[in-house]
Amino acid sequence: MKKRYKLLTILKKIKKNSLFNSLGTLNNEKNKLENINLELQQLLDKSSFKQGAIISSSQLKNNSYFRENINEKIEISRNRKLHIEKEISGYVGQISKV
Repeated sequence: MKKRYKLLTILKKIKKNSLFNSLGTLNNEKNKLENINLELQQLLDKSSFKQGAIISSSQLKNNSYFRENINEKIEISRNRKLHIEKEISGYVGQISKV
């Protein structure tokens, strides 16, 4: 009986450590996504034209395509961050159960 109890406590510790490791990895990924999102937002802000500047239609078209592409990447990183936050809350729930 004592061997089973020891075995179960060891398995419980292993599972808890595994969950903590996964949680740490998700937190690191979330931080990276926040940094990426910030850099993309800064890039988007820098790519805007100054008011009153004279630009050609090709410049406007290229800048518009570039800004659209950056906006898509920002949206993807936001969605990924939301998904990771849901995963983190799931892991926290599992850790509290263990």
